[in-house]
Amino acid sequence: MKKHIIAAACALSVIAAAAEETIYLVKGDKVVAKYSTEEVDYATFKLPEGVTDPTEPVQSGNMLGAAGTYFGTTDGVANFQIELTEREIWDEGVPNTFLYLQFMSNAADYHDLKFEAGTYTIGDGETLEPFKFHPGIIEQGPDQQMGVGGTFIVTRDMTNKESLVLVDGGTFTIECEGNNYTVAGTLELENGEDFEFSYVGYISIDNVSSEKDPAEEFPLPESSLTADQTLSINYVLVSDYGKMFVDEPDFTYYQFDCYTNDDYDQYLQVGFAVNSTENTSVIIPAGTYELKARTAENFAANNTLLVYPFTVQGTYGKIHYGCWYNTDYGTVINPLVSGTVEVLEDCTKLSKINMKITLKDNATTPHTVTAAYNGPVDQ
Repeated sequence: MKKHIIAAACALSVIAAAAEETIYLVKGDKVVAKYSTEEVDYATFKLPEGVTDPTEPVQSGNMLGAAGTYFGTTDGVANFQIELTEREIWDEGVPNTFLYLQFMSNAADYHDLKFEAGTYTIGDGETLEPFKFHPGIIEQGPDQQMGVGGTFIVTRDMTNKESLVLVDGGTFTIECEGNNYTVAGTLELENGEDFEFSYVGYISIDNVSSEKDPAEEFPLPESSLTADQTLSINYVLVSDYGKMFVDEPDFTYYQFDCYTNDDYDQYLQVGFAVNSTENTSVIIPAGTYELKARTAENFAANNTLLVYPFTVQGTYGKIHYGCWYNTDYGTVINPLVSGTVEVLEDCTKLSKINMKITLKDNATTPHTVTAAYNGPVDQ
């Protein structure tokens, strides 16, 4: 270490004493750079404030894929994210680079979501301010898992190994014509490097906020059952749909598919909405649950769990949820709109369920579908 300091001191003396001399930078027995003293004011180990380094490494990304997300508007400030990738957005091949830009703009209209044109600079991550973007952040969540947010870059190499670097400075611009955008800029990374990027093309924006019009409910198909049904269930599959309904953020939706034979041509589906904030150790509490429609009044009165009657609902496309009995490989849907589901013991893991089902269809003279199951469940 002392040898390098002495060499630097000598170089400083040479610069001051001999204007026609050459400064050599040497590594081992090789010259790695040389400068005329007329081109150099002084030598230093530490870059002074206000002096830029044009040799600083710069990464660049020609982004080919893009997807947008709208998180909602708070106090007149909209929060968006754009995911940019060096491959098409649907291409899962490697290597690949993913850039996540999380930024703010003026209040958005969720009926006509667009990214606002302008120049975006780094914010403090806390203050709501249009035309600022969030710095990258890593923090520990309530489940003790580490999460990353804000603006950051993920690279995936040929072995599918991922590396992460946060963004803590820089600027980018958005230009738009309809839903076609030009997004480009230079970002400063926490590792001291810069990242230059650009994207030109279409970007769709997914609305994951609670700002949505109420979904439209459609008329139910008429049940085709002609008699009561007693089903023998031999296999159950459960799907965890998470926070499926934005107007019920505390409730998790679980769909149980109960198959009666190995051909899977007939199956009973039962949909549970469970208050997962109230039940932290039990997934589905024991109890007898009457089918209740998904209304604010019913949720206020049944703040632990609801079993939905069959419903067909949608804003842009139809979805089915609740309870129904499928026949002919699911091509015939028999809505179940009343009755009870009894959970005989607490379901603490989605690997076993013990329940009795007594439900009625929507025929003019209702038919009853009964079943019981106590056994393992696949997810």
